[in-house]
Amino acid sequence: MTEKKEIQEELKSLPSVDALLLRPELKNIALPHDLVLSALRASLEEERQLILDEKRNGEFTKEETAQRLAESVSKKLHQEFLPSMKKVINATGIILHTNLGRAPLSNTALKKMNEISGGYTNLEISLENGKRSDRNQHIEELLKALTGAESAAIVNNNAAAVLLAINTFAYKKECIISRGQLVEIGGSFRMPDVMERAGTKMIEIGTTNRTHMKDFENAISEKSGAFILVHTSNYKISGFTKFPEHKEIVELAHKHSIPVIFDLGSGALTDLKRFGLPGGELVSEVVKRGIDLVTFSGDKLLGGPQAGLLVGSKTIIDKCKENPLMRVLRCDKVTLTAMEETLKLFAEPEKLSETHAAYSLFSTSLEELKKRAENVVANLNKSSDEYSIEIREVTGEAGSGSLPVAELPSVAICLKSETDSVEAVSKKFRSLETPIIGYIKNDTFFLDMRALFEEELKLFSDSINEVIGSG
Repeated sequence: MTEKKEIQEELKSLPSVDALLLRPELKNIALPHDLVLSALRASLEEERQLILDEKRNGEFTKEETAQRLAESVSKKLHQEFLPSMKKVINATGIILHTNLGRAPLSNTALKKMNEISGGYTNLEISLENGKRSDRNQHIEELLKALTGAESAAIVNNNAAAVLLAINTFAYKKECIISRGQLVEIGGSFRMPDVMERAGTKMIEIGTTNRTHMKDFENAISEKSGAFILVHTSNYKISGFTKFPEHKEIVELAHKHSIPVIFDLGSGALTDLKRFGLPGGELVSEVVKRGIDLVTFSGDKLLGGPQAGLLVGSKTIIDKCKENPLMRVLRCDKVTLTAMEETLKLFAEPEKLSETHAAYSLFSTSLEELKKRAENVVANLNKSSDEYSIEIREVTGEAGSGSLPVAELPSVAICLKSETDSVEAVSKKFRSLETPIIGYIKNDTFFLDMRALFEEELKLFSDSINEVIGSG
């Protein structure tokens, strides 16, 4: 057979568009028919050109070519057109995992968000007089009641709240901060960078481990715009340390008409000890110290949507609301709805383990986690010897720097493959239709039970079977 005839035979062996459309890789793909058709034609044209350029040389059978083209088009369509945001099962043991979206929302919040997001709302209109109103009204009274503050506002995250606060009071002025509080958190977010963007000159005082009142006193000048205190939420300095009491700092600042801003970070609204967690600083306790403005995250220990909350004196909050940045950083109706519903749950703190998604996970006992793990393992298909599976007691963390030194006791299902690397095992779990995110330690893949909801357990068990049965 001549070379030209070989090329012709290869071209004839290419599958038709109709045949490819019937293949399992593409038959049930949830995309418009014309879109799939266009992608198939483009892929077939590329394959024809490769054959004409003599870059194939009959290396694939007809079936292999059809499978390869269908898989390639399916993968491309998934990457380009199907939703990239997917539900995952959190088997890391970290309840407030930043990379996995932090706090899961409560059922009441989800129900209300669904109701509100599909239509119109009274976002910025007074139903009493029909005039334009402040969208902060939907969360302000709740925050005042829960924190004891005179006023409150909300923006799209805590970094935004800090930026807004500093810009409002120290723009083109000086902002005084202790060196021991110049934090960096995930994603290389650094306090000095935020202060620079806020348009203030940072005045560092004290040392990493010790800051005295005299350091604050000596830093005050006619250019002083604000004192900023920062909660070191993702690390702790211990040993030979010193930092003044907040009341002393407030007294000095107010003597010179300087506002005090406190970036609290996580911001607990209820006593965490009832959930077996170490007691953190309550927002209400901080407000009582007379600090002018306290900022904290909405999606950490509060367990709501991503947001930054500002509470403090009415005069201070009103000035923040008047800042043009407030419009840039404001929240939409869906976030406000989720936050309002989440805040309502704290009116009955004794019921949070039942009503609040994150606190229900924190509250699950070690005995219950072990029981769930045992039930999952009992239902696994152990016909293959490829995987060794065992249950271990482990420790996790709250996540997002919310309780940096707290270790949460938990239980994990540990898998080790005789044939695949632990990285390959991890990838198999991430490649499931509902991906499962675990963690690797000591060449073993861990699936921690702490952040799994009870209703996820069957899917979790079935998914493990899918992986260990795939070989």
